[in-house]
Amino acid sequence: MYESLLNDQRQRWQQGDRVRVTAYLAKYPNLANDIDALTNLLCSEIVLRETYGESPMLGDYVELFPQCARELRKQCALVAIPGESKVETVDPTNSSVPGHGGNFDTLPHQASMDPESTLVHVPESSANPPRPLQPAAPNLETIQLEPQGELLAAHQSEMTGFPKIPGFDILGELGRGGMGIVYRARQISANRVVALKVVRNELLDTLPSQTRTSTLERFRTEAQAAARLQHDNLVSVFEIGEVPASTPGHCPLRYYAMRFVDGRSLFDMLRDGPLDNKRAANYMEPVARALQAAHEAGILHRDLKPHNIMVDRSTDRPLVTDFGLAKFIEGQDAITYAGEIMGTPSYMSPEQAQDAGTVTASADLYSLGATFYHLLTGRAPFQAANIAETIRQIIDKDPVAPRLLNTAIDRDLETICLKCLEKDPVRRYATCADLADDLSRYLHGRPIVARPVGMAERMWRWCRRNPIPASLSGVAALLALATMLSIVVGYRSTTAALSVSEARLQQALAVVDELFTRVSEDELLNEPGMQPLRKDLLEKALKHYKYFLEESGGQENIRDEVSAAHFRVGVILQTMGDLGAAEKELLLAKNSLEQFQSEQAGNVQRMKSLADSFNALGSLYNAERRNEDSIKMFERSTQIRERLASLQPQNIEFQRLAANSRMNLGLANVQLGAHQAGITLMREAQQKRQSLLISHPDADKLRRDLAMGWYSLGETEIAEQDLTSAQEALRKAVQEFQTLLAHDSRSMSNRYFLGVSLRLLGGVLSETGEIALAIDAYEDATKPIRSLALGNPDVAAYQAELAVLEMNLGMCYLESHTLDRSLLALQEARNLTSQLLAKDAGNPNLRGDLVAILGALGDLSRRSGNLNEARSLYLEVKKILKDLLESDPKNPLYQGDWQTNEDELRELESLQTNN
Repeated sequence: MYESLLNDQRQRWQQGDRVRVTAYLAKYPNLANDIDALTNLLCSEIVLRETYGESPMLGDYVELFPQCARELRKQCALVAIPGESKVETVDPTNSSVPGHGGNFDTLPHQASMDPESTLVHVPESSANPPRPLQPAAPNLETIQLEPQGELLAAHQSEMTGFPKIPGFDILGELGRGGMGIVYRARQISANRVVALKVVRNELLDTLPSQTRTSTLERFRTEAQAAARLQHDNLVSVFEIGEVPASTPGHCPLRYYAMRFVDGRSLFDMLRDGPLDNKRAANYMEPVARALQAAHEAGILHRDLKPHNIMVDRSTDRPLVTDFGLAKFIEGQDAITYAGEIMGTPSYMSPEQAQDAGTVTASADLYSLGATFYHLLTGRAPFQAANIAETIRQIIDKDPVAPRLLNTAIDRDLETICLKCLEKDPVRRYATCADLADDLSRYLHGRPIVARPVGMAERMWRWCRRNPIPASLSGVAALLALATMLSIVVGYRSTTAALSVSEARLQQALAVVDELFTRVSEDELLNEPGMQPLRKDLLEKALKHYKYFLEESGGQENIRDEVSAAHFRVGVILQTMGDLGAAEKELLLAKNSLEQFQSEQAGNVQRMKSLADSFNALGSLYNAERRNEDSIKMFERSTQIRERLASLQPQNIEFQRLAANSRMNLGLANVQLGAHQAGITLMREAQQKRQSLLISHPDADKLRRDLAMGWYSLGETEIAEQDLTSAQEALRKAVQEFQTLLAHDSRSMSNRYFLGVSLRLLGGVLSETGEIALAIDAYEDATKPIRSLALGNPDVAAYQAELAVLEMNLGMCYLESHTLDRSLLALQEARNLTSQLLAKDAGNPNLRGDLVAILGALGDLSRRSGNLNEARSLYLEVKKILKDLLESDPKNPLYQGDWQTNEDELRELESLQTNN
């Protein structure tokens, strides 16, 4: 476990997530008993903190971890770190709003697809969230163009001295990883500059014997593998050797010399954004041929990624390096044990993610595809917040289509890339040479061999990987679609006989309506990654409804069906965002039904359909902020539904719908400014729902309505500053969402709103001074939200909600003087918010959150006595607020934050002057 934690720690720091060892201890308490692993993680943290500009004190670590004090001092002494002074280092090393319910009743600020649904408030922090940017982590083993080479060389010589290796003059350090250091050196015999890779014996001595043996074996494997290969796009090895130990009982110093590449890695190039189509293909074709040469020589790379492909500065030629995890195909020279996972998770194939000991050349081909994906999109195909979740995604999920992330990508390149990333190795290219040939065809304007995967095949593969959800959603939807198509085709062929085929018409429309209902109510189809399929199914239903309307010709005997079709078309168009066209269709449905009511009063089904139309129009006008029109529609819907409820008091569905319309009317009044009238209506709706649930405790739709009602009521009462009522409502919301999840733990919607309700409850408790209870609420909220964020890293609303939670937690811990917990939470909030802003730099809500986070970190630094760091943070806040005030100069929140920050800076300046 230690090595995986060490890798996770480095990757997260390099991604901007400055995770501390205390976070790992909280998650893995047994780590405290493994002194060797804990010490190495602490030493790694010290080095990382110094690398990223912090000033760690060894004495602080000794005080916090006395059990590691002896080993900490020993390891720090090996790199000349003064025992109680600032730690010195020589290391130069340089995420769409989620679906909140299959019945669409939680689409933020948009009309609900369910004509029966209730409006819902969505917190501002998740409105219009950006997509998170999660860059892949640099690999410290990569041969880098020397950063500050001479300065580092002088520093290293002064502190510890370079190793003495006969035949080489070491000129400076290029980079270092966990067990190896790469130096820039002159090979005296050949009079050339080389990259000299040397085992870090000083750290080997601290490792358990088995780990030490496997590390040396991997170093030997890398050297032997690289030495066996000769190709224009592979880094050549010139010499392998070892220097006898100067002290008896110690290991000899192992090294190998390879070609020095004056350039940078593809990963470093990607810091500026994705590469254009031609450039990416021009790099990947020779890399694929180089991997083919390695495979023909009997060697698998097993760790290919952008970090391990250097680009020569003078020739722009890509070169593959770092065969540290190489495996010899024909022998047993690999040191992988059965079931062991080796490689960099974001780029490894599904089979390698499960057992690296059994992989074939196809695994390298997959990694080529993952690297190509990164070049084209600017991000790895799979990248979660931790290694375990990343591996789960690699095995279970399909990558997002590259063209959805970067519309400039050519379709042929997307097809080539996705063929490499097939889960089943048989479906990939047969060899890396075949991939290179297809890239060559693209570059020369010839047709490629690969063909894109269609929607039906993607759905079939998803069903194979997810048999249980598929049986509940995907298969059902496909069966409904197949039935619908067969019946509607038959219907089309007999359109001329429509007047005498009403039964067939009813059957055809029933199938389409069944599909519509399944798609609208099945939450699994609203799972991230399944929305394209849902949209496709809705578009098919829309097509058939429109066809029916075109062919109906205004026939009197099917006026009910025509009205229903207009209604369905309106709801689908509303869901797809075409509000103008949706309004037209819904008005046609409403007007037709109103005419029916005047002609034939008392038809219960038509009354329900008319109420549904009014409710859908109310939702649409609410989405357009036409508040007065919205209220008129909800008033009509409420009148009709309550009339139906009185006509059929035993009909639970009519009772539920009447409560929904009253809740919607209340929410619309609140949004118009009639707060007290709106809250009264909302409370009346909740009372009705509660009384219904007593006699129908298993009515999950009703319970969901009740839960969402308490959530909306709590949020409304917070805005009214009625914190006592808000706290009561939010506690009830939490209780109902927990009950719903006990019945169906799959529901992402209920998990999300459970977390948000707990977050709002924490805010209320914080406002009333109950900080300990607020912390408990925030901690409880992070559990469902973090699970959603980790499981769906591309759903930005989950990342945004987690960032807000961590920010609030950090501030509460700061107020309770729990400074270490405050720092961890605020740093995570800062990292998450920065990642979100990287994709949506102008989002004022996110920038306002960042102002609050940085201000709290400034307060924390000041309390800790680090006045310079506090000043730097306050100045960063000032810069952001200046930009915000320029765009919105009269915003009172920005003005207040500006004044507070200016006061902090003046007070800080006074403190610094007095000191």
